[in-house]
Amino acid sequence: KQVMETKAFSVGEYQTGRLSGIIGIPFVHPIVNERGGVDGVAIAQINAYELAKQFTIEKIEKGFVFLLLDRNGTLLARLPTNPEFYGKQLDREHSFFRALEERTVLGLHDGFFEGEGLDGVYRTFSFTKIAPQTTGFEDIDLYLLVGATKSSLHADANAYLLKKLGTLIGLMLLSGLLFYGATRILGGRKSDLS
Repeated sequence: KQVMETKAFSVGEYQTGRLSGIIGIPFVHPIVNERGGVDGVAIAQINAYELAKQFTIEKIEKGFVFLLLDRNGTLLARLPTNPEFYGKQLDREHSFFRALEERTVLGLHDGFFEGEGLDGVYRTFSFTKIAPQTTGFEDIDLYLLVGATKSSLHADANAYLLKKLGTLIGLMLLSGLLFYGATRILGGRKSDLS
């Protein structure tokens, strides 16, 4: 419908294809005649599950998640892969939509927020619009999100601090032993002098 009115390429919403039965994302392009009218549309649909399989990351650290959402907050792809969540939608009151609205008002296409994911895990998320205005496809509202639990965000810092703390404790013990040894030696010499 949108393509017929705008006569422009459009990305549809997550749906089951009428002919294919494939759950995915339709891409629609108008077939415009010489008079400028739309005679029809060409539709190509990407299978959401196959799309998700194309996202490959060698190793995803524990607590991290990568999501692809459409404009309605429908989950199109997820890493680590879990088809149980595909097609599920975030509630309109979800913190993603609040953050998105705040950033859009400012003319921005990225941001961050904290909230519970579809899996029920509370994470800090960073998001960006996949096709911002600079690409000429500003009507494509697909968002890439990266989420991490607080413990996973702080894991490297905690490991570093523990290592440094261990070094500090070792230096304190060594200093204490040196001090103790020095007082014993100096204490022994003092009694020799008397």
